[in-house]
Amino acid sequence: MKKKGQGGVSWYSVYNHKGDHQASYDKCFEDAYSWAVDCAKHIGGYVCEAGKDQEEKVIFESIPNKKK
Repeated sequence: MKKKGQGGVSWYSVYNHKGDHQASYDKCFEDAYSWAVDCAKHIGGYVCEAGKDQEEKVIFESIPNKKK
């Protein structure tokens, strides 16, 4: 696990399809984005990018497979 910068400045937050917070990953870790996307895919949710002085914005959405 490699760090690439100062922690706690910006992060990825993962929410489920209902909008409930599931996890957060600090962007100081190189693999943070892929961890967040993997989590969102697993739960059928979405990933937001945020920082200390910025609003969250959705950067990845996972739509669960709908069974017929």
